[in-house]
Amino acid sequence: MVAYSGYLAAVVRPGLERACKADLAAEGRRGQGLDAQARRLAEFNKARARAAGDLVAGRRTLDEAVAELGRAELTRDPGWLGQCRRAYPGQTVPEMLRAYLLRFAGRVSLAATPRRPAEAARAAVRAAG
Repeated sequence: MVAYSGYLAAVVRPGLERACKADLAAEGRRGQGLDAQARRLAEFNKARARAAGDLVAGRRTLDEAVAELGRAELTRDPGWLGQCRRAYPGQTVPEMLRAYLLRFAGRVSLAATPRRPAEAARAAVRAAG
């Protein structure tokens, strides 16, 4: 029994400690990745709301609004681009962004009449959360 306890203390325990440390490190890296993903999504949502609000309010052309949205880091993420390619097959990235932005801006414009563009811009910001 004493020999077995000695074996556990000398051999098994250090292996378990290394495995636990490796698991903790992996979870830390995963958490950092999720934080970065959340940051990119928040940045994109703000850019989308700003671009759509400006488009609906007449402060930007469609091309200017698409360029604004295209500067968001998320628009270069392979996973996000893959989803867009499934939604908008056969289109280039600028064409996908244009279609995506028009779809979003259409929802924003429903929140205000053409006589109230400032309200539409505020609605776009609220819609982005």
